[in-house]
Amino acid sequence: MSLVIPPRLRLPEAMSALQQLRHALASGAHPQVLDLAVLNDSDSSALAVLLALKREFGARISFANPPDRLRSMARLYGAESLILGDSVEESRS
Repeated sequence: MSLVIPPRLRLPEAMSALQQLRHALASGAHPQVLDLAVLNDSDSSALAVLLALKREFGARISFANPPDRLRSMARLYGAESLILGDSVEESRS
């Protein structure tokens, strides 16, 4: 199953997004992919949300189509392998 992150994920939206994604992931029995392609307005809160999800769900969650801005932030904070090490690149046609 593929989940989609909201297009805006900054500090004001972080807790709500985290709770919604936790709920969606907790209800799924199979590994799930969080599609990050639509994430076009983010700050370090987005990275914190992804780290929290990875810490809680581990191998049950992977990330697809991380935008360049998120990749740069993850690299800057030394979290690239934690967040993007298992990322799935899907073709964008």
